[in-house]
Amino acid sequence: MNALQNALQAAFASFALRDFRLLWLVVCLSAAPLIVASSLDLTLGFELNESYLSATWPSTLIVVGGLAIVPFCGVLADRCSRKRLVVAALCASAAALAATGALTLLDAITLDILAALSVALALVAVLLASARDVWVANLVPQRMLPNGLVHSSIAVGFGVLAGTLLLWAIATEWRADFGWKYLIIAAFPLIAAALALRLPSAAPPAALPAAPPTGLLRELRAGIGYLAGDRRLRLLWAFMLLLGACGEGAQQFIDSQILVEFGSLRFGSIELVIGLAAASFALPFALAGLLSGQLAPSLLLSFTVLLAAGCWLGAAATTEDALVVSRFTASTAAGAAVLIAIVLALLNARPQYYGRVLSLLIAALSLGAAVQELALEAGGIWIPAEFDPPAALWTLGAIALGGAVWIWSTWRRTRGLPPEPGSAAEALSPAPPPAAAPAVAASLAAVAVSRGQHTPDNETPYQ
Repeated sequence: MNALQNALQAAFASFALRDFRLLWLVVCLSAAPLIVASSLDLTLGFELNESYLSATWPSTLIVVGGLAIVPFCGVLADRCSRKRLVVAALCASAAALAATGALTLLDAITLDILAALSVALALVAVLLASARDVWVANLVPQRMLPNGLVHSSIAVGFGVLAGTLLLWAIATEWRADFGWKYLIIAAFPLIAAALALRLPSAAPPAALPAAPPTGLLRELRAGIGYLAGDRRLRLLWAFMLLLGACGEGAQQFIDSQILVEFGSLRFGSIELVIGLAAASFALPFALAGLLSGQLAPSLLLSFTVLLAAGCWLGAAATTEDALVVSRFTASTAAGAAVLIAIVLALLNARPQYYGRVLSLLIAALSLGAAVQELALEAGGIWIPAEFDPPAALWTLGAIALGGAVWIWSTWRRTRGLPPEPGSAAEALSPAPPPAAAPAVAASLAAVAVSRGQHTPDNETPYQ
């Protein structure tokens, strides 16, 4: 019983803090309307004009714009009040949703306006994610940072689940006009903003900037230089590129294999869906209890190997359930590896660079996925276009396994490096044994000298 109680306390350590519990609720409420809004945008756009579904410029602008602004969001998260950034982003999200709803009710919505508001909502979500994830470091002690980051990710998952249930209720039970649906979900970020205003805004002394604020570009260059000059952070940035390419490719090719075999996307039997849902629910809580500076590298290796195994399972699978399990395995392993890499990076970074380090890692992840997608469309630089899905999955699995061996062997060579001053890794590292007190050392020396002076000729001096 004590062992179980200790395990639960370790898994939910951050929830002992009232401020973190409030932030968890803010994150959950801010994530819920995003999935609902994306689905409503597609449905409303299709009703306005069937060609909206084939329009690629909104998604392209979101990807390119997100890659362009995410590093600057990190700079803002380091130099501005994270509380103000979160509240401002939540209010902007509510305004975009409310504007879409009001224009729809007034029959003034057009495809261009809908697409512009969708892009604006997505880009505001980038700023919101950057600020709220770094805000965790202000609300939990450094020793709880891994636990807080994992539970922040869990809050996003709960928000997506709540949004999915809300979307189902809206689609099946509520036949109201689209405008009212947008106005209803606009209340979620407003409630989250009201809760965020109750949180403290002052940063702990360790997280205050080391120099007075300067221009955004200069601060961004300083962050890039800091990441490039740190061996651990540089290694994790390159590994995020690999995870972005392999994780995105694995899901694409497993879905393609399902389509080739069965003609449509399948989700397996109801028993399998329940089992996978239970596993996906339990895994983050297990990570929250296990993840620490000592276990993180081993967990990163394990989940990257699991990503390779998911790819190979998808390549060899011939049944619907096996393909569904392979897709779940690959996507879950990739998500866990990304989360562990982010935790490792923030553990080994100085607090005044948290925002820029996190944003540059997210940019690397997005860049890896974009490069993989563009390479396929351009003729198969990453994976030859003539490969069928199983052959592509075998290749991706081999690349992921090679990446696991590379990150493990390279990270082991950094164990002898001292932790970054002021970082959470320094706070979690075992303290050196205390030196003897000066008075005690002096008395021992005096005793040794006195005994050495009064030792007879036939005795060995005291040592």
